[in-house]
Amino acid sequence: MAQYKVLKEFKDTHTKDLYKVDSTIDITKERADEIEANLARLGGEFIEPVKVKLTIDDLKAELDALGVDYKDAKVKADYENLLETAKEG
Repeated sequence: MAQYKVLKEFKDTHTKDLYKVDSTIDITKERADEIEANLARLGGEFIEPVKVKLTIDDLKAELDALGVDYKDAKVKADYENLLETAKEG
């Protein structure tokens, strides 16, 4: 799950919840893509991912939880790339 900021008000077709501008919702990347695809005919850009700044220790903890080997990572960007790749699939 990831957090997304609501940029334009919309009603979720699955949950029937009304999401207000500037609220934050927790959904999967797949669900976010589905929301954007469904709302594309209305101009899109209804949500955007919330950028979370993690320390290297936080990144290592998440990678450990996912069972990802990070021994070759040298800089923070390496850890971030590994985590992003692991979360995508």
